[in-house]
Amino acid sequence: MGLKYCTTVAPAVSAREPATAAAGIFPALNEAWKIGSGAGDAEALRVALASEEKGFAFYRRMAQEAPQEQTRQVYQELAAMEEQHRKLLQWELDYVLGSGYWCDIAQFTMQ
Repeated sequence: MGLKYCTTVAPAVSAREPATAAAGIFPALNEAWKIGSGAGDAEALRVALASEEKGFAFYRRMAQEAPQEQTRQVYQELAAMEEQHRKLLQWELDYVLGSGYWCDIAQFTMQ
């Protein structure tokens, strides 16, 4: 994958306008990123997690709707990237909340 696919993918995104297709991922910016001034790291991470989950769902849906294999592969790769971002944010949230895990590794044992 890479930039060489940009010209072939862009026209095949959808019959809808790209902005319309992507509108479901990010509501109006003033709503999507509204975090109270007293909110901490955990709340910011939760907002970021929700964004990554929406991005993953969007790219996965677009891959299923893609008319060409090449286009489908690009969307699948983008979905995989969103899933990795989600994992990183979840690991960071687990650490911030003191769950005892970071990167799916126990920070301590009871032995």
